[in-house]
Amino acid sequence: MNEETNESRNNEIIEKEINLKNQMKNGLSWFYWIAAFSTINSILFFINADISFLAGLGITQIINVFINEIQHAKIIGLILNIVFILGFILLGEYSKKSNPLILFGIIIYSLDSIIFLFIQDWFSFGFHVFAIMGIISGYKAKKNLFEFENNQKINIEKLDIIDETKNI
Repeated sequence: MNEETNESRNNEIIEKEINLKNQMKNGLSWFYWIAAFSTINSILFFINADISFLAGLGITQIINVFINEIQHAKIIGLILNIVFILGFILLGEYSKKSNPLILFGIIIYSLDSIIFLFIQDWFSFGFHVFAIMGIISGYKAKKNLFEFENNQKINIEKLDIIDETKNI
């Protein structure tokens, strides 16, 4: 009976850890999606398509419009787009290890959402808010996972101490 209880408890612990890791991964993957949609939006703009995705960065769309007006600035605009897109790829990659980077990404994407608020593109603004909430859920899951893992380490240390005292 005791072994069944321990096994059940271990399964609960493993399941909770897996759930937290999945929540973190899903939330923080928004940085990759934002970069991907921004890339697609830039390509669509350069091939003169009349569509764009809601999730892309507003700043890259503004850059595209301005560089389209200034013929000699296209390479500069392309470089700026790449910098912003690579920035979000890096946020996606390193946010798993750094809470400040997640917060930085949330702030940057929130500032980007103001562009859509200003031009009254409510769908893009709403999607930005939705993505921000997703990133925040990843951030919370990351914090909860850290606390959970630390609690498990403390519990293991306590068990080791109990085992040592039994052997004395």
